[in-house]
Amino acid sequence: MNATFATPHTISATDQVFATLEAGGKVLVRISAAGFSSLDDVMRLVWRKAGEFMGLARVSVRNKTQGWRTVSTIARRHTAARSAPVPPHDGRQYLIPW
Repeated sequence: MNATFATPHTISATDQVFATLEAGGKVLVRISAAGFSSLDDVMRLVWRKAGEFMGLARVSVRNKTQGWRTVSTIARRHTAARSAPVPPHDGRQYLIPW
């Protein structure tokens, strides 16, 4: 989760916050809630609810109470793409499991 927002915005626990995550032309997450203490709290919830997607996505966070909105881009790789399994080997020869 590497979202960098252009301006530092504050959030109070009583603020009404709206957040959306869009990827591939579809809205994957839509949140309307209060009780957040920071943008990081909002992003953690968005990231957790996002599920599996691969590529770039746009996150929009709007604080209705304070009257500001910020947009950021995040990237995510598919969990299977994180590390390829190393084939077993015996000495210097790789064994191919057929």
